Amino acid sequence: MLSTEAAKNPLARKRRVDVCLTVGELFQRKRRRIAPDKDDDTRNGGRRHNLGILSISDQLDDAVIGLLRKHALGMDVDRTHLDHILRGAYGERMDKERIGDVLVAHPTAIGALLGGLFRPSLRIRSLEIRHKCAKLAALAASAAGRAARRGVVGAGAKDRNSDVEKEKVDLAEDKLTKALLRGSQLCEQVENMVTFTVVDELVSGDAEPSSSVSAGRQLSSLCVRHAPVARGALMWAAELGSKAEFSQSAAYPTLAPSVLSLARIAAVHHPLVRPVSLDLTFVFLKHSPPDLSYQKVSALKEQGLRLLLWLGALGRAIDGFQTLA
Repeated sequence: MLSTEAAKNPLARKRRVDVCLTVGELFQRKRRRIAPDKDDDTRNGGRRHNLGILSISDQLDDAVIGLLRKHALGMDVDRTHLDHILRGAYGERMDKERIGDVLVAHPTAIGALLGGLFRPSLRIRSLEIRHKCAKLAALAASAAGRAARRGVVGAGAKDRNSDVEKEKVDLAEDKLTKALLRGSQLCEQVENMVTFTVVDELVSGDAEPSSSVSAGRQLSSLCVRHAPVARGALMWAAELGSKAEFSQSAAYPTLAPSVLSLARIAAVHHPLVRPVSLDLTFVFLKHSPPDLSYQKVSALKEQGLRLLLWLGALGRAIDGFQTLA
């Protein structure tokens, strides 16, 4: 263990993390997944089939571990790890499902992918890498939805494996990938605006919002329609609100109400993002802009308190009291 003075040194802390990771790689056994084929015995080729599955699983695990390691060190998402993870995404349906299941088992990896798309400090500029991050996030969302459907239907029920169902899943994943890319672009666009319009409705019905609609309406519609986009937008809003210069900027009096309205809309339609909306509300309640009038500051505080009370009525009251304690 390091002493108190050495523990405060970032280089010493990084060296300790590197030593722990190296020791783990040297002495930790690799995990193995066996997917036996019921129609093929081990003595008649089934062993070769299992060895192929093991090889793909090992590569996928190593790529996800590498992604988590870079994210823990504060580094940008690497194209090499994304390529290794996506190696089976354009093949069989089983390979895509395995990728989604592994990502769902590591929520931090999903957070790293969404952070590379939405968070201003981690935002990726390469369109190719952004598309890969959105593709992986869409696969994870598809895996989470598949697991939820299995839980509702029953443990003994199986998903339909017809070609029509597979085509529908593929189309839904492509649609979500495009929505994530568009949502990240809209967050970057409204970040430089003075204000934006937030609406609690689907702008274009069942179709995706067109580019002729304002950026705020497009972003609101995408947040209503897709939970991953809402989660990414809240990540963007939380980092934007945590900056000290944001509360002192000229756009704060008009941009802050729009951000709080977007958090309310996301919490209304997606219950799983309500904890993030609660944390975002406390971030904005802590703001004390020095150049705003008392009436304007009071109006912003009242909007935050209304959102806080509404989230408490929906089951987040204990979390709110724990934050205040």
